[in-house]
Formats: sequence, C-alpha cells, structure tokens
Amino acid sequence: MTQNSAQSDTGVVRRNSPAATRIRLRNFSRSLPMSLLKAREAVMTHFRPGLRMLSLTEQQWRVLRALTTIDKIGMHDLAIATLLESGGAKFGHGSGGIVLPRAA
Repeated sequence: MTQNSAQSDTGVVRRNSPAATRIRLRNFSRSLPMSLLKAREAVMTHFRPGLRMLSLTEQQWRVLRALTTIDKIGMHDLAIATLLESGGAKFGHGSGGIVLPRAA
C-alpha cells in the first residue's frame, strides 16, 4: 500500500484518513428506509382487510397484480418483479417455468 492510503496492509484504518471520518446519521426514525417502511405500512393498512377477505397474502396479491400488466414472464423474472425470492415463491407448475395469465 502507498504512504497516503487510508488502510494499511494489516487492515487498520489511520485516524486522520478519510475512511476514519465519522458520518453523521440522522435520527433512525427519520431515516429514508424507515420513512419508506412507514409509508408502505400506512398504505397497506387500507388493503389488508380486502386481502384477508379474499384469503390472499400480500405476496400473492403482488404476483396477481403484476400478471395483470404482463403478457408472458418467467418465474424467476416474476419473483424479481414482485420482490419475492424465487426459491421461496410458490408458483404453479407447468408451462416450462413460464407464467401465463388465464384468458378472461
């Protein structure tokens, strides 16, 4: 490593280096991730009773909602589009891994 580098070969960060500069974080409750989570929860409180009435989970609803706007999609891409892990998502079998919406 060079003389001016922030980290030595041993992995120790020098006190006067930019890497050692403390970043001032805003209050956790006002952070962007928490604000987004609060907004999502505020919206979902209106949708959850209807989903319960239909015996749908939030994840199932996301999949159904996505399928209303997509003609053809692979299960992996559907899992990514709906923020579900493809390994954990329980999609129907058949169609060679392709999910096709039913004709109305």
